[in-house]
Amino acid sequence: MLSTTTLLEDVADVLRRPIATLNLDASFLDNGGDSLSLLQFQQELRRNGVFLSATFIFSAISLAELLHLAAESIASNPLLPRQSTKRKFSFDAGVAAKRARMSEAGDLRSVVIPRAVDYTHSYPMTEMQFTLLRGSLSNPTVNVIHYHETHHPRNVPLLKTAWKAITDAEPILRCTYKLYESSAHLVEQNNSVFNWKEVLVSDNEAFEHSIREQEVGENFFSSSFRVVTLRESDKRAGKSRIIWRVHHSLVDGYSHLLLLSKVKSILLGEKLSPTIPFAAFTAGLYALQTGSKATGDAFWKARHAKYLPSVSHLPLPAPSTCVAQQTDFDPVVEIHIDHGSLSERCRDLGFTLPTLYHAAWALTLAKYTGSKNICFGTVLCGRALPIPNIESLIGPTINTLPLHVQLEGVDTIVDLMSQIFEQLMALALHQWTAPEHGFTRDFHTAMNIQVDNESISEPMFDMLEMPFSSIRSEIPLQVEVVQGGRLRMHYNVDVLDRRQVERLSQTFKAVLSMAWDSNPSLNTCLSSNFEKPEREELSRLGNWKAPGTRTESVREDLVSLFLQAARSNPSAIALQKSAKTMTYDQLDVLSTQIARRLSQLIDPRSVICVHADASFNWIVAIYAVLKAGCAYCPFIEGLPTEMRAQNFATSGAQLFLATSERAKANKPQDCKMCFSVDDLLAMDVDDTGHDELHRMPDPSANAYLCFTSGSTGKPKGVMCQHAGLVAFQTDFTVRLCARPDWKVAQFMSPAFDGSIHEIFSTLSYGATLLLKDPTDPLEHLRHADAAILTPSVARALEPADYPDLKTVYLVGEAVTPDVRDSWTVKTLYNMYGPTEATCGATIKRILPDEPITLGNPNPSTRLYILNSQQQLSPRGVIGEICLAGVQVSSGYLNRPDETAKRFMLDPINPETQEYLYKTGDRGYWDDNGELVFLGRSDRQIKLRGFRIDMDDLEVRMLKSSTEATAIAVALGEDELVALVTPSSLDLGKFRLQIAAEVPSYALPRRISAVDEFPMTSAGKLDYKRIGREAKLVAVVPGTGVSPTPVISMVISSIREALGGTISPVIGPDSDLLDSGVTSMTLLLLSQRLSKVLARRISVRHLLQWRTPRQLAHCIEKLEDDNRKDEEGVLGESNVAPIEADWWAKYQIGPDTSAFNVNFVCALDTTIDIQELARAWNLVLARHRILRCKYQGCEISGIRRLYDEEPPTAKIVDSIDVDSEINTPFVISEGKLIRVVLSPSHMSVVVSHIICDLTTLNILLQEVADAYQGRTLLPVKKQYSQTSWATVPPATHLAFWTSYLKDARAPTFFDRAPKKKGWAGTSHTIEISEHLYARILEHAAAQKVTMHQMALAAVALALRVDDEEDVDITIGAPYLNRNSEEDQDVVGLFLEPLPIRIQYSLSDEERTQHSFLRTIKVASRSALSHAISFNHLVSCLGTTIDYPNHPLFDAVVTFHEASRQPSFPVAGTRSLELWSQGAKFALLAEFSETGAGKLVLRLEYSTECFTKSDMVLVGQRIERSLECLGSGKGFAGTLHGLRG
Repeated sequence: MLSTTTLLEDVADVLRRPIATLNLDASFLDNGGDSLSLLQFQQELRRNGVFLSATFIFSAISLAELLHLAAESIASNPLLPRQSTKRKFSFDAGVAAKRARMSEAGDLRSVVIPRAVDYTHSYPMTEMQFTLLRGSLSNPTVNVIHYHETHHPRNVPLLKTAWKAITDAEPILRCTYKLYESSAHLVEQNNSVFNWKEVLVSDNEAFEHSIREQEVGENFFSSSFRVVTLRESDKRAGKSRIIWRVHHSLVDGYSHLLLLSKVKSILLGEKLSPTIPFAAFTAGLYALQTGSKATGDAFWKARHAKYLPSVSHLPLPAPSTCVAQQTDFDPVVEIHIDHGSLSERCRDLGFTLPTLYHAAWALTLAKYTGSKNICFGTVLCGRALPIPNIESLIGPTINTLPLHVQLEGVDTIVDLMSQIFEQLMALALHQWTAPEHGFTRDFHTAMNIQVDNESISEPMFDMLEMPFSSIRSEIPLQVEVVQGGRLRMHYNVDVLDRRQVERLSQTFKAVLSMAWDSNPSLNTCLSSNFEKPEREELSRLGNWKAPGTRTESVREDLVSLFLQAARSNPSAIALQKSAKTMTYDQLDVLSTQIARRLSQLIDPRSVICVHADASFNWIVAIYAVLKAGCAYCPFIEGLPTEMRAQNFATSGAQLFLATSERAKANKPQDCKMCFSVDDLLAMDVDDTGHDELHRMPDPSANAYLCFTSGSTGKPKGVMCQHAGLVAFQTDFTVRLCARPDWKVAQFMSPAFDGSIHEIFSTLSYGATLLLKDPTDPLEHLRHADAAILTPSVARALEPADYPDLKTVYLVGEAVTPDVRDSWTVKTLYNMYGPTEATCGATIKRILPDEPITLGNPNPSTRLYILNSQQQLSPRGVIGEICLAGVQVSSGYLNRPDETAKRFMLDPINPETQEYLYKTGDRGYWDDNGELVFLGRSDRQIKLRGFRIDMDDLEVRMLKSSTEATAIAVALGEDELVALVTPSSLDLGKFRLQIAAEVPSYALPRRISAVDEFPMTSAGKLDYKRIGREAKLVAVVPGTGVSPTPVISMVISSIREALGGTISPVIGPDSDLLDSGVTSMTLLLLSQRLSKVLARRISVRHLLQWRTPRQLAHCIEKLEDDNRKDEEGVLGESNVAPIEADWWAKYQIGPDTSAFNVNFVCALDTTIDIQELARAWNLVLARHRILRCKYQGCEISGIRRLYDEEPPTAKIVDSIDVDSEINTPFVISEGKLIRVVLSPSHMSVVVSHIICDLTTLNILLQEVADAYQGRTLLPVKKQYSQTSWATVPPATHLAFWTSYLKDARAPTFFDRAPKKKGWAGTSHTIEISEHLYARILEHAAAQKVTMHQMALAAVALALRVDDEEDVDITIGAPYLNRNSEEDQDVVGLFLEPLPIRIQYSLSDEERTQHSFLRTIKVASRSALSHAISFNHLVSCLGTTIDYPNHPLFDAVVTFHEASRQPSFPVAGTRSLELWSQGAKFALLAEFSETGAGKLVLRLEYSTECFTKSDMVLVGQRIERSLECLGSGKGFAGTLHGLRG
């Protein structure tokens, strides 16, 4: 029997303390035990055949009790002899401990170890290994570990010898795998392959760049070493970085330490101990998992019942595509923590350090997510499992399990650590479980803590730098605590970016500090404000300190502002409608007269409902109401009767003010007092005392009441004060740039607070408000300087139709890129803000091609991003957009419960005593400090500017019908759709019923009756399917005469546009403008008819042809025109303009290879040539354009003919590649594609007249798919079916006329190059990798594309040295595939696009930033106005004289690695080859070749340039890149080019 004295020696040894200092009455933990010493003690016991669980060891009250029970267990299980040689091992602490006795069922104090299984050369992987392998099969760059050590170069040969011996000795390191359908086997190879590559560099920059290189690819499973050595010099010592790359399914962190120990043994000349077969572990683990399945199932079932649901994903937006991220070699953020002090603090608290780290990470996630139920992964090392010899096993024994943390009811950090300790103990007991037992690894983050163990990992040689490892994990963020108190956060660049991870790391560090300094309450940790710099940053972004957000900053009200404007210029035009006008003085006098009468009828501060009809009297009535001290509430025409009555009752109004006698018919049912404006003017009232109505401004008074959707079928009235609107209008840009002699269109619906913005911004600052004419509701836009539009409206309008419109504000919906691209010819703004925060909260100037965001807060708004606990979200974290300050309304009228849900005192700046409004919108601050909008957290939507709560809409629709039993409303394709039960419902009747309850803008356009709704797998309504499945219901009234099909379609479309509210008596000859059609309806009708007919029907057509019969005639005429030109579809024989252009080029020199598009790749012996030929023949037969040829003809000039048979691939013994790619095509004879295959090569050569780079990639991908047995989808569109007759907008033509006005003829080296043919060749330059990395970094910092950077370099290189200004036009590729279905069409689309670069080098303010900005604007402007080359030439009146280009003779292209032609089949390797000839005088083609490399090919005309010229051009371009990438002064760039 082993004595307790011997065991006591073991305890002292693992605790590293003399026996005399041990306290036998204290616990293992209180004597200094931790996770590492726990594992070491377990391993010493295991040598004596006994397994004691971590729970048992830490639960023992004293060392005396522990040693006594351990000795008893050894006596009863003397299975193995005592070993005298002690070895110590580290503990990768996924397990933590705390002093506490645990009495969980199933906690065994000892387990008899089973016998080892027989060794085999092929055996199953563990579940964890297979999971890691599957990740790499999907993405070869993940789950591959890179271990880095930096040594003196003289030690490298010894280390190489040692590692080779290790590789030969360890079977796991020479394993490959065999994949099955749902599992995989490890296969041990008899012969090892030792991959060791050395690279020698001469400078630090090249050293760092070489280290960054990774070569993973398809050989991700192999083990290899890469040594980068920095040569020693007089100024520095040399160093060698050894990088061991190995797959995670072969080695884990603990195995790495064991291998380092073996390396040390070899270097010391010691004999290696026998290798333990990994198969023994896999068999033992399998026995545990199957033998204890019931225990594992029960464990995870209980945990799910207790902890689910929990939040496991970080609320962070996906990173934007960025070159800097794409080239990030080691996506890791590292911080340093005071490991020693934290360990002491944990010991004082009675916890191990891993417990604290897990608790701090749980709090970090809670701060980010706002949830109190958190889940993240924890990595368990597996070395405590009861499997023989596991402590010396080489191979991965790890497991990653979900750790659930519940913060509800936890008071302090110590309480949280107690919970986490129990969780970790429970996971340690069940670390053998797998997903089959009932858990998933669906978490975004995981924690892996590696505790130091110097005795096992102390190296033989002193390292020059701290060693480290890197891994790209499938888990988006892996938090790793490593040796020396370093915390490394490895992140997935597809999910997170560096800034996000850096902020996470700082939050984690701050939480650790709080736990270190004290034992704060959990609420203190979660609600604590950020570190001062971060809080100040959020304050700056959110405009917290701006005085304009405070109520006390407002001294005026809307009436006093109007009076100032009226008295400053009484004769100025305030209102204009067609030819009618009203001056400010007239508006003031009339509104005052009516206000006097109102003040005698009702009490001040009452609400007055006003009929809003875009008349002069409407505006007069509004100001009369305000002057009477009351609040204005708009009631629009067409509001359903019941809703009108409901809103009137909610407002508490006593009076309805109509604009005319006719409008009094719109008064609500229960209204007792109704007057028209004329009624009040006719009253006999004393009008003396003009000023006594409004003596002093009252900013706190209520100004207007607007109604929004509710969630229970009852609308919510939002009451806004004068102060909010006055503050909002203080900013010049926000108030629509209103000033005297400025015209603003009143375009928004009066029911929408956009009309409030228009009216009061205009009339408070002396501008003119243009009211719409119902007979031509868009005419006033043509005379306005500024207008507010919704993106839906903007999309339906053509900017060129409104030449006087200077500034446009987009509101109410998300702005899409197509709207941005069309309207940035004007000064364009994006505005955001809910009704509850008075019109608008943010504003952003929209520029061409720039990201669309919400921008920054108005000067009068404070903005916060809060989590669900109303705590600040860190910058970049998604949360709820909340608004505070003077603009926030007083809440929902008579709805205290609803008000309490959305309004609260500002919790971030409570000293203001102002309210905050929770919008329900989700967003975040981006890296530029701008607000990004992500959508709603509920079922509210914005549709054409109107806010619609779809829950409220369902309630309203259900109330309107006695037959309907259930309704589900969803958003379809830019319209509302609905399903209703039962299927027998009369939908015509149902539409009429809901039209009486629901406003027209909220009526579903498509309704379908069904027996049941589609449901998700979770048993919830599947609103996405509802949006797809609701069928169009056409309700066409009977008129006694059967209308033609086109007339019926028009009437149906009108009804759809009106939502079914149009009178059922409408017939073919009804006037649309007399039938309830508004400007919004016209826009909707324009969109709908254009969509149905697949041809643009403009608003102008609808105004010109005002009856369904006239409109049908117009449509039929347009269709006749369509049939005449077939909508510009090419057809089989006609050629596209770009084909005609290349035909003309071929006529200059038909025997040239300059127009050959080539792809050549090497093939290894695994490629089946016959099968590859079959795949090519299948693809060549699919695309008719590939069998065409071209002939001249008298009628059309050129026509396309076709061979009867498609071209076929040719198989030969060998290929003369140079001859093949330089053999020209005779386009009149056909066979314009040649595919030649040999056992070693594949050559593809295509004539440029039928092929561009996109087409080549399509063909290669299709062939690869066919070769690999994938089914090819049918060809959706042939080249002959493409359309080329689109007429460019007038704005685009005007742009090019101005853009290229007085552009210089291309000149290089002070001479104008003239060509006679296409003779030419190429000169190539390989840009150094470190220079390219620098350029990428600088381009990302300057926010320019690499093509724009290339343009800048070439423009500088081609500049004549003595010129002070740059004015050069350079060609760029324009893809010209303008529709989605064109993206996969085989044929030629690519066209040249001129980019004119003008920049003054004499300007004292010249900088690299301003020059690159000029390049970016020039490039974006050209691309956003891109038109076909034939239209461009016609527009400019330019004569084409090939081979000399009419607009430019230098072209710059940049091909990203992902866009380069490639053949995605294993066993092939692309070759970089070019044909002879030159399409332009100079083509600068920049190509990424992967692995951070860049090649510049200068294709040049030998008639224009010599080889020496090109060497010089290449040098100048390279110098330009060096200077642009260095960030040095611009003067240095120019000087460097002259040098």
